[in-house]
Amino acid sequence: MLIQIKSLKLRNFKGIRDLTISFGKVTDIYGENATGKTTIADAFTWLLFDKDSKDRTAFDIKTLDRNGQVIHGLEHEVTGVLSVDGTDITLSKIYKEKWTRKRGQAESQFTGHETLYSIDDVPVKKSEYQKKINEIINENIFKLITSPLYFSTKMKWQDRRNVLLEIIGDITSERIINYKADLRPLEQLLGDKDIDTLKKSITAKKKRLNDEIKSIPYRIDELNNSIQELDFEALEFRKRGVAAGIKNIDEMLLDRSKVNEEFLKEKDKLYKLKSKLKDIEYKVKSEAEEPLKQLNSELREAEKEKTKLDMELYKINNAIETKENLVNSIEKELAELREKWNLVNQEELHIPEDSFICPTCKRPLEEHDIEAKKAEMIENFNQNKAEKLAAINNLGKFKKSKLDEHKTEKEKLKVEKDLAVARLEEVNEILIERKAKIDNFTPSIDLENNQEYQEVLKQIKELEQKFSTPVEMNHEIHELKMKKASLEKELEEINGQLAYKRTEREK
Repeated sequence: MLIQIKSLKLRNFKGIRDLTISFGKVTDIYGENATGKTTIADAFTWLLFDKDSKDRTAFDIKTLDRNGQVIHGLEHEVTGVLSVDGTDITLSKIYKEKWTRKRGQAESQFTGHETLYSIDDVPVKKSEYQKKINEIINENIFKLITSPLYFSTKMKWQDRRNVLLEIIGDITSERIINYKADLRPLEQLLGDKDIDTLKKSITAKKKRLNDEIKSIPYRIDELNNSIQELDFEALEFRKRGVAAGIKNIDEMLLDRSKVNEEFLKEKDKLYKLKSKLKDIEYKVKSEAEEPLKQLNSELREAEKEKTKLDMELYKINNAIETKENLVNSIEKELAELREKWNLVNQEELHIPEDSFICPTCKRPLEEHDIEAKKAEMIENFNQNKAEKLAAINNLGKFKKSKLDEHKTEKEKLKVEKDLAVARLEEVNEILIERKAKIDNFTPSIDLENNQEYQEVLKQIKELEQKFSTPVEMNHEIHELKMKKASLEKELEEINGQLAYKRTEREK
């Protein structure tokens, strides 16, 4: 699912009275501290999840006056337009105060707040709104991809483990044992059981043994009470026989332990060979996939270049648009200056009829005085007109030079744009070609003709054939140890009876 923010409008939200942001492919939001950058992020997360960008549900939304007091009666609104897989959806949320005038009261009283929700300008309930948000994006996924600290500081360790396991797959007992050679004896203990089942089994055995240990004193008392007169010589004879049996079993165990030690060495060798076999497989596979890695690397480089070219074209288009606006503006100013120059140039001197009458005595001036004054008025008019026309000409020349400068820069930008577009077309073709090669790539893995691999595989098969007999030997050793334990227990009982007999005789 592709989700893009197209616009975000804030009204009376955390001190921002009215702000509309239109988002493009790249939108930079920057400024000094406490100028509203975090407020924009808070507005977006509040619009989606009723929380600020720090995942807090309790935070101040209301607008304050210069004295830091809440301005009552305002509606605090955030509206966002999202593009979800190419379809626009408008989300809006309004937080406002509720004022109620009770019967018999002249003024309304503040009774709380309410939040109004709407989707595509249609009012909806909170549950419908939240359902729509969940259909667009899961809140946890949103936080994971927008906040670098959310995974490590906000999520429980169980949830973090689940996320990691979804990425890398579950960790099996076999993977753990193969990773560390010291754990290989666990493989025989586990059998078909998992670690948790084995732990429960061992815990149950420990409990049973502890219970038996606690019952030993009572059993000793019972035995002491049941001891009767025993034949001392018969006990000594039994003791010698039991001791001889234990010694014989020890010698047999010693012989078999040597064989078993050799078996363990062979077993360890088998594990090492299997590990080596996997290493060879990995090496062969890695070498076979090396061309694919190179193709992926080249694809990433082409994608980086495409992103750079897209950004460059975006900036060039903006610059061209700016230059076009400047050119149009200056051309309009030049047209106005030409019209103004024509109007000034068409101006004529109109001399009022009372211009040649003496203001004091109200008598017409002498003829020579009239001519002199008329000449002076014409000269002043022409000089003033010439200065106005010169000023318009100078301003026009300056504007014309700026116009030519902007046109030249605009043409250069167009050349840069043509080059960038041409290169972008080449890069797009390269991307298509490399993606096709990656999709059609099939690694050539040949283990049949790999001499080292076949030799290791042969050794593994030979060792595996030897392990049927040692399994029987392990069973025999287990039986000998059980028999020895039984004889040792019997010997312990005989020694106890003899000790009791000696004590009785000493008395």
